[in-house]
Amino acid sequence: MKKLKLNLSVLMLAAAAQLLWAPRAQAAEAEPQLQAYAIDIEAKLTTDRRTNGLSDTYRRPGAELTVSAAHESGWIGYLQLGSVARDNFPNGDRWTAVAATGYRWADRTAGTSAWGPHRSSFPTPR
Repeated sequence: MKKLKLNLSVLMLAAAAQLLWAPRAQAAEAEPQLQAYAIDIEAKLTTDRRTNGLSDTYRRPGAELTVSAAHESGWIGYLQLGSVARDNFPNGDRWTAVAATGYRWADRTAGTSAWGPHRSSFPTPR
């Protein structure tokens, strides 16, 4: 009978330990993995879309979509699409685009540096 009580005590202790430790183990498994990249998407509606102080939309409302991406390896990308007025760009297709890609790196003593090409596209005549 004593051996049965000992086995029952051990089983109850094991069950209690399982109940106490199981939620913590599950919480540790449920933590998300760190992402190796970041993508930001921004859409804007503005009352007047301006570039370098000049109105691209001829003082009218405009739209802009910006997508930027960065990878932990250092590669970066940028794309911006925006509306323009037909008054400012006659015979145009009413949009403009800027695209860029590059590589960035950091040095603790020198700071952060980046290099990359970019391309701007303005409304083209039809």
